[in-house]
Amino acid sequence: MPACRLAATRSCVRRRGPRWAILSLALVLAATWASGAVIEQRTVSVRIERDAIVRDDALTVRLEGRGDLDSWSEYPILLDADTVLTSCVAEVISASGKVEASVPMRRHRRVESLGYGLYSSAWASVIPFPPLRAGQRLRIHYSVRQRPLYPAFDVALQLAPRQEHLRVTVAGGAEPLRFTVQPASRLLRVVGDAGGVTVEGADVPAYDPPDGAPPSDLASPMLRVAWGGGTDWRSVGAWYEHLSVLPPKPGPVGELARSMCPRGADRRECLEALARYVKTKVRYEAVEIERGQWAPTPPEEVLARRWGDCKDKAQLLRALLDAVDIPSRLVLIRSGRAGEVDPDFPWPFSFNHCILALPDGAVPQRPDDPVASGYLWVDPTSELGGVEWLTTACQGRPALVVSGGDSALVRTPERPQQERRDLRVSGRIYSDGSLVAETELRIEGARAEGWIRDLRSEPDDRIAESVTRYLQVVLPGAKVSEISWESTESEVPGLVIQARVAVPGVAHGNQDRRAVLPHGLLATPEPRVLDDREVPVVLRLGVHHTRWEVTLPEGWCPPVPVSEEVGNGVGRFALEVTAMEGGGLVFDRTVELDRSLVGPDGFDDLKALAVAENRAAKRRIRLRCQ
Repeated sequence: MPACRLAATRSCVRRRGPRWAILSLALVLAATWASGAVIEQRTVSVRIERDAIVRDDALTVRLEGRGDLDSWSEYPILLDADTVLTSCVAEVISASGKVEASVPMRRHRRVESLGYGLYSSAWASVIPFPPLRAGQRLRIHYSVRQRPLYPAFDVALQLAPRQEHLRVTVAGGAEPLRFTVQPASRLLRVVGDAGGVTVEGADVPAYDPPDGAPPSDLASPMLRVAWGGGTDWRSVGAWYEHLSVLPPKPGPVGELARSMCPRGADRRECLEALARYVKTKVRYEAVEIERGQWAPTPPEEVLARRWGDCKDKAQLLRALLDAVDIPSRLVLIRSGRAGEVDPDFPWPFSFNHCILALPDGAVPQRPDDPVASGYLWVDPTSELGGVEWLTTACQGRPALVVSGGDSALVRTPERPQQERRDLRVSGRIYSDGSLVAETELRIEGARAEGWIRDLRSEPDDRIAESVTRYLQVVLPGAKVSEISWESTESEVPGLVIQARVAVPGVAHGNQDRRAVLPHGLLATPEPRVLDDREVPVVLRLGVHHTRWEVTLPEGWCPPVPVSEEVGNGVGRFALEVTAMEGGGLVFDRTVELDRSLVGPDGFDDLKALAVAENRAAKRRIRLRCQ
């Protein structure tokens, strides 16, 4: 994985919290809550002034069980360089309604380094409640004033706790408002016009995402509001281009570029050299000092200090390329498994990462290059891999190419063939049904990148433990020994893991009624996950291949041949079982997933693949004599 996908609280591609960072982390990150607390009353009032947004949040929380006490012992209010907490009342109320404790603002604890999305100058003002008891209530009422960098904001409507009463009101300023609630929900009543909007709900259930669901901002309702400025993606791109103007070419950045790419040098080789420099010589770091807004840090400053966040690294590579007359464009992208972008509601806050795009003709292209929509796509944040590889976090994602009035919302390419897992099992099955074999696991792409980062930072014994756990999931019951691993240097990150395994109970039965159950890599969800589903499913696109070549004890019958294949718009499943010369069996199973996010329109195709793989995973290969 690239560095910007590892740190859960400091990553530039982490799921973006609310743009102006007022909601509690505990409320926004639904997956962290397993308590039974109930929000009895929640009101959010937003007033849009000429040069500021004033937001007032109030909620009363009923603590219903012991699990709630730790969950609500602290309440963090996210802030940033443009947002000021102007007032806050935090009280603990008894069951009878008496105020038992209050927490003044002077006792708040500031927590640094809460960078989120592309806006990394965030921190939290944490309310530290005294020890709590079940049956108590928390009353929290705070106000913030924000100077908006862009005239827009959003409000999460469905949260992890159940909300008995919800009311959100927005009053506009001089400009007419644009607003949307996506995805729409029958639980909410939305009334509004160009002057304001009100959202109300009663008994809004807790957001409980099904298995394989993307983050809540795609699957649970969000109110998005914008005003002023343009109303199309060209306007959003022009706004960001104004924030990211390149400095003049002379200077250390230009000198470095020209020293690496002298006049007459091959333009493709120049791109590869400069991209490799930014990937490997400039450390990714989302936490910034005195600057952390949407505007990238000046390239010369990033070059001097040798670190920056995703937009800083993209801007530095853009400046290096510009110095040798290779055109490129900054790109705001919705990376990772973090949902989609509403194409009908242009604004910048759906994006959480920044990469680069080179227009066709800027450099010579190769067949495996990630090319789509007239651009070659490059992610300078990823430390490994070359220009021909785009990490899966950025594949098939909505992206805004920043090019002034020509800015456009497009989609990046998907290259599933570059994302591979290949497991080979070569050995012998013994008369007691056990397997002893040599295994080789080849991993390419984003998974390999994550492993390689661990290999560089973790001690050997920790890596061996991780490999053992991984193989024991793939080959249940395996005893793993003689582990070795090696990374491969190529355009696509690669890793080879080798080990010896002993697996009991692989073969069952006796005489003419024996059967073998080969285990291997799995890629699709359980078919039941798709029953009566409305929320999209997140997949790990790529090729997942398992091959067994094992000899059988003398006198055992050969396997019954099997040949199956399912192919559709989501991917492909194939299974082949044949007899091996000299007595044995060959088991070969492949699952190819061509999409990373599948919505309801693709559920039938995905279920067909999932059913085929699920049946094959449980299917015993019969051994039968003539």
